[in-house]
Amino acid sequence: MRFMKIKIVLIVFLCIIFVGCTQDIGSLPDAPIPSVKDIPEPKTSKLSAHIFIDSSESMAGYAMPCGTCMDKFKNYGVPDSNYYKLLHALPEAMLTAGAYNGISYHVFSSNIENISLYNFKNTLRSDFYRGLTSPIDEVIDNPNVCKGDNLTVIITDLYQKESYVEPLVHKLTKKCVEGRYAIGVWAIISQFKGTIFDLDLEDSSMPYSTADKQEDEYKLFYLLVIGKHRDIKAFYDNLSKLIQFLNQ
Repeated sequence: MRFMKIKIVLIVFLCIIFVGCTQDIGSLPDAPIPSVKDIPEPKTSKLSAHIFIDSSESMAGYAMPCGTCMDKFKNYGVPDSNYYKLLHALPEAMLTAGAYNGISYHVFSSNIENISLYNFKNTLRSDFYRGLTSPIDEVIDNPNVCKGDNLTVIITDLYQKESYVEPLVHKLTKKCVEGRYAIGVWAIISQFKGTIFDLDLEDSSMPYSTADKQEDEYKLFYLLVIGKHRDIKAFYDNLSKLIQFLNQ
């Protein structure tokens, strides 16, 4: 399966410049420390957390095809979905990382919308994902991203049309990196049953299911986590523990 060259370039850029990448949700390694000379800092005592979920149709295959098939991750041929586990664990991981100033939930495709915690649970349903585009660079423009003690998590498959890539890299660099914020990039393999749109630069697509496939044929999605390094590490450590618990 070939992936869109634009996406590969973007992933390589992010992985080289920022914190790190991994693919195994069941055994996430410790988040790397920038320098052995750094004195460890405590996590921020009152963190504000912001979750942005890519609601474009390219994400639908990770989710469930209905709202009544939520019995212990069973979702019609996509059992024990790592995407489901991630969404299930995300709010608690934020809270235990120190998000006592609250968690806001957002979805983005052609525009960015604020959603309630109740509607956040609807992101487990594949019919929630109907957007045609997912310009992540517009998420970076949000005033809560790379500001103060905020922690931002962006969940996406990084499927970007060519015109969106350069603005994304530019904004991450100017607003976040030059603002001395860390960026974690974690690649997670997940079960999938839906349509893949990122085959090449011709916008072609094909149906794809991992129902009878090995893990190395699962489809990747990504967490972009932006904030202060100490808060990213606290979130990462908590998320790892929760995922390990769900894998039992």
